[in-house]
Amino acid sequence: MDTATVKVPVVSLSLQGEFGRASGNGWRMTSFAINNGASVPTGTGGTVPVLASVALTSPQTVSVQAVKQYQVSFDRNVAAALDSVTPPTVPGDGHWYDSGSHVTLTVHGVWGRNSTEGFRLSSYSLNGATATLIASSGTVTILNLVAISAPQGITSNATVQYLLSVAGGSGSTYSTGPPIAGDSGWYDSGAVVRVSTNGTFDTSGGTRQRITGWSVDGGPSTPAGTSSVVTTSAITMDSGHSVVFYAVTQYLVTLVVSDSSGAHTLIPDSVILNVNGGNQMATTSAWVASGASLQVVSITWHGVNVAPSHPDTYVVTSPLTLAIDARVYDATIVVKDPLGLPIGGADCAITLANGTTIHASTSGDGTLVLRQIPIGTFQGTVSSLGQTSTLSGDAAVQGTVEDRLALSWGTISVFVVLLAIVILAVVFILHRYRKPSFSYRG
Repeated sequence: MDTATVKVPVVSLSLQGEFGRASGNGWRMTSFAINNGASVPTGTGGTVPVLASVALTSPQTVSVQAVKQYQVSFDRNVAAALDSVTPPTVPGDGHWYDSGSHVTLTVHGVWGRNSTEGFRLSSYSLNGATATLIASSGTVTILNLVAISAPQGITSNATVQYLLSVAGGSGSTYSTGPPIAGDSGWYDSGAVVRVSTNGTFDTSGGTRQRITGWSVDGGPSTPAGTSSVVTTSAITMDSGHSVVFYAVTQYLVTLVVSDSSGAHTLIPDSVILNVNGGNQMATTSAWVASGASLQVVSITWHGVNVAPSHPDTYVVTSPLTLAIDARVYDATIVVKDPLGLPIGGADCAITLANGTTIHASTSGDGTLVLRQIPIGTFQGTVSSLGQTSTLSGDAAVQGTVEDRLALSWGTISVFVVLLAIVILAVVFILHRYRKPSFSYRG
C-alpha cells in the first residue's frame, strides 16, 4: 500500500494593539483568546503576536477584547508651555487614553524667558469653543477630566514678551501696567511704556538723593528738569530695554539772613545762589549737590539786592547753615532848630533806594527812625511851619542824620519871651527916668 505525505501548514498571527484610529477616536486591544481559551492581556502598543508558528492541524479561533480610546491633541504653543499632562494609557502612545480615564493637562502661563525676552500664553480654546483669556505667570489648568469620553483638541495663542528693566531711583511707576498683574517689567511686544520715579528720595537729616537724569539702553543721559516726579519718554517694547536713573547726594543749605547788625532776622523776597557757576533760586533754604561751590550773590529785600558786596565762597560737604548779614540798616533822622531844640511833628518824605517814599512825622524828641531800609541810602524833605529843607544820608556810613530848620515852636516861644522881656525892660526904663511935672497956684 502506497503512503501519502501530508504537509501541515505552520501559521503565525500578529494583530495591531491599536486600530481604527481617526480624528482622535480609536481602539486599543486589551486582551485576546485562542479557541475560547484563557484571556491573554495585552499591555503594550504596537504589534501583538497572537499565534507564533503554530502547526495548523485544526481550526483556530481568535477572539479580541478592545476598549474605546480618545486622543488629547494640542498645538506647539501648548507643547512649549506644557507643565504636566497625564501619561497616556500605553507609555509613549501620543496622548491616547482609554475611555473613562482621568486626564489632566496644565501649562505654564509664561515660558522661555531669559534676561530680555520670553513668551506668554494669552488664550486657549478647547474643542473649538470660545477662547479663554489667560494672564498668569503661574500654572494654568486646561484639562481636568474625571473620565475622558471624547477627543480633546486644544489650540492657543502666544505673545512674545520683552523685559523692561529699571535701575536707580525710588518708587518707580509705569504708565502702562504689565499684562500680568505683578509681573513687573514684562510687556507684550509693541506695548508703549513710560517710567516715572520720585525726583528726590531717601531724605533724612538734611541729606537726600536727587535724580539728575535718565538714559535708555545705555544711551546719552537726558537731564531731569524737575525735583518732583521724573518721567522718561515713551519706550516701545520691540526688544528688551533698560532704563537707568542717575542720582546725586544733596545737602540742605539753610540761610539765616539778618540786617547789618545781625540782631534782626529777615525773610527776603528771594535769594539767588551761584552753585558751580550757575544760578539757583532760593528763599530760606536750598538743596545743593555734595561738593558744590556756593556763593550767595543776591538777596532781594523790598526790591533791592542787599547781598554782601563781596560774598564768601562755601564748599558743601554736609548740611550747612549760613548766617548772612545783609546790607539792611536802621537810620535815624533828627530835626532841630538853630537853638538845637528838637522839632516834633515835622513832616518827612523820605525816598529809599528801592524808590519807595515813606511819609511820616518826627516824634516829640524830633526823631524819625527808618527801620531795615535796603542798602541804607535815602533822600527826602523835612517840612514844618511852612519851611522845607532837603536831606540825604547813607546809614551804612552814618546811622544818624541831623537836619535843622530855622523856625520851630520852640524858637518862636523863645523869641516871644525875649521880646516880652525887651518890652518890659523898655517900659521899666521909660517909667523910671520920666521927669515929674509941678504946678503952683498963687
